[in-house]
Amino acid sequence: MKKLSLFLLFIAIILIGAYYFYLPEVRWHKAAQSAGGYPYQIGLLNTRVGQCSISCNGGCCIGQGPDGSLCSMLTSAQCTLYEQINGTMSGGMGQMALFNIANQVSMAGYKPGDSIIAGGMTMTQMDNGVLATPGGCAGCGMGKADSNLFDRIAAVTSYIIAGFKDKTK
Repeated sequence: MKKLSLFLLFIAIILIGAYYFYLPEVRWHKAAQSAGGYPYQIGLLNTRVGQCSISCNGGCCIGQGPDGSLCSMLTSAQCTLYEQINGTMSGGMGQMALFNIANQVSMAGYKPGDSIIAGGMTMTQMDNGVLATPGGCAGCGMGKADSNLFDRIAAVTSYIIAGFKDKTK
């Protein structure tokens, strides 16, 4: 009985260690897969964020920060709900996009300076798409916002098994 308990403890430690070791790689892989399903995808490094704000006596939307040009595409009613994220292009189709603050930016755990992977219908319609950061992923089925512990463990386990299978070839 004592040997069985020690064996199960050893297996649990191995699984927990593997989960935390492979989690970032699994998250980025899942994010890239999820973003690839959208017609517009971006990958950005060294990102900067600019909050969209209302101007022109409430008649127009402008962006704050280094380049807030996409904010002008929003209506006054939508304006304060979005942020424009700019960065150095590392892949995809652009250097900036608009993201919903509550539904994506906060759920993905975004912080200025993070690298991101995103996918959406256009650069101004990313609010129903994917946003992945080192802090999580909104719309991926893997991040803080949209998965539970059992889904994460299953994904990591599949990845570990696939990784071992690939190394035997």
